[in-house]
Order: sequence, then structure tokens, then C-alpha cells
Amino acid sequence: MWGDDRGLRPSKVRNISLLADERVVEMLSERDGLVSDPQHKGPLLALTDRRLLLFAERDGQKETTIVPLEQIRGVTVRTSGRSMKPLTQGLALMVAALVAYLLIGTFVVKGVLIPAIVGTTIGIIGIYMVLRYIFWEDEASLVFRADGWSFSFPQRGSQHTDTLALVHRLFELKATAPPVGTQRRRAARFPAAAPLAEGEGLSSPAQREVGTSPGESLGTPEDAREGPETPAG
Repeated sequence: MWGDDRGLRPSKVRNISLLADERVVEMLSERDGLVSDPQHKGPLLALTDRRLLLFAERDGQKETTIVPLEQIRGVTVRTSGRSMKPLTQGLALMVAALVAYLLIGTFVVKGVLIPAIVGTTIGIIGIYMVLRYIFWEDEASLVFRADGWSFSFPQRGSQHTDTLALVHRLFELKATAPPVGTQRRRAARFPAAAPLAEGEGLSSPAQREVGTSPGESLGTPEDAREGPETPAG
């Protein structure tokens, strides 16, 4: 099972090579929930300790989306369960098919061909609605919100537990990862002092305080009081 502390170490997830020391944490397929095969068929969502890799298929085209974990701001899980609406609509249409056959055959036209065509058409639609209810497949989607944009990953079937497990693991990784740019901001705020060249700098504490160079004399308090020296006559 994916998601343990050791992780698994494939070198690629489909056509995307992993970074140095990057490990895969969880992988979620559209229909099968959590999987362990990086080459699993169909839409796939791979969570590593650094990135989120989304392999989607839309309108016959394959899309690959790669997002660093630090850019993900939130996740929305949308689910839709089985509704009674298709069943009630289907049963109502099947009754309407029988009524249409009787009314058209009795009051509109003679014969059974046209009433049979109308009734059968309505009845097929009703049967389709009933079958849709019987073979209903739960649908869900994960909507990831990043900096200024969002993307979604569809899910089919009763795999909501696996979906929530991946979301939980995602935020665990974000909580344990150091904030991006912390070291860069710290380095900019506290730049390292450049080393002094040989012979450069202030040689004594008094020179460092006043700001004179090593070759310049500081003088004494008596020299300051006596003033400038005058030549002897």
C-alpha cells in the first residue's frame, strides 16, 4: 500500500521522471482508488513528497499537470450519490407509454402501428431511466486550488475513502515541509560578511572606533590641546 513512511521508489511515473531523492507517496486512479502501479491505465493522480502529478484524458487528448505542493492552497471533494429521480422518472415514462398507446390507438388513428411506435419509444426511454438508477455509479471529483487557478481530477465508483486518504496525506506533507523561500529570505536579510583581504581593515580597537586606517596616527589628548606646532625662530 502506498503512503507509508518508506514510500516506493520508482524512477518514473508514466513519462515523468522523478527528482533526486523524490519519492512517491500515494497514487489514485479514476476507478480503482489507490493503486501501486505507476503505469496504471486511465486518469491517474500521483502524490510525491514534492509535487502533485495529474494525468488526465479530456476530449480524446492526454494532459499532464505538474504542481509543486507548496502552491496548493486548498482541496474540494465533490461527491454525488444515488438519486431517486431517475427511478421515478423511468416508472412514470413506462406508465405514460402504455397510456399513449391506448389513447392514440383509440381516439387518434386506426390500427396499431403508430400507437405501438409512440408507446415503444416512450417506454424505451423509461426503461433506460430505471436501468440508470439500478446501475448507478457514484461520481466524485477532487478540485485542487493553487495560486490563481484550479484543476480537477474525476473519480467514479465507491472510492471516497481512498480519496480522503490522499487528501489527508497531501496536507500532512505540506505541514511537515519547510516554508518555501525561508532560507532565501533569511540570506537576503542577513547577508554573510565578505572576508577582508590581507593587510586590510582596522588594526586596533581605537582605530575601529574612530575609523582611521592602520597607517594613520591617532595622536594624544595633549597634542589636541597644544594646537599646531610653530617653527622656531
